[in-house]
Amino acid sequence: MHLLEENIKPMLVKLWTGNFKGLDVGSGDYEIQESIWEQIGLETLEANNTIPASFCRALPNIALDKSSFTAEAWCFWFQYIAPYVLEDRFPEKYYKHMLLLGEICKMCLKFTITEDEINELEQMIHEWVKQYEE
Repeated sequence: MHLLEENIKPMLVKLWTGNFKGLDVGSGDYEIQESIWEQIGLETLEANNTIPASFCRALPNIALDKSSFTAEAWCFWFQYIAPYVLEDRFPEKYYKHMLLLGEICKMCLKFTITEDEINELEQMIHEWVKQYEE
């Protein structure tokens, strides 16, 4: 899970904010403007007021303090905060791609998983990678 939480998810945020290895968006349209990302950071901070402490530690401002995000914070943010703060902030194609990653992570975190769910998870991962490469 740490591969997802401390590598893939931070990489996606860097990609969405135009800070990934000096790459530009190429033919994509996934980069979120800095002013919008700052608002997302504030919304993330404000969410702390309504999240019970037993769910997750207080989340830092993702726009200003990504380095303070732990694996737990990345996991929680992508599953429970990102679907709301990223909605209508970039094209639907990229939003749905982000949601699929959240669903993959939720399935991986289940206490028990059936063989059918493993097969479904495999298909979801293949689809996520395919969409990422497009």
